[in-house]
Amino acid sequence: MQKLSEVSQRGKYIVTAVSGDHQLKKRLNEMGMVRGKVITVITLNTHDSGLMIHFQGQRLALVKESQ
Repeated sequence: MQKLSEVSQRGKYIVTAVSGDHQLKKRLNEMGMVRGKVITVITLNTHDSGLMIHFQGQRLALVKESQ
């Protein structure tokens, strides 16, 4: 299993698990991002630019939170 943050190629991927804090997991679940769904990686996670995915007709930008 590969984490989305570790993806090295654009393309389609199947969600096998969603991790994160409770609030994030709940929000993604409400959006329909659950195990078995297909997402498309549009841009890769390079430096601080984050990752762009296409999911259920919408684009989502995912950026690792800095602490």
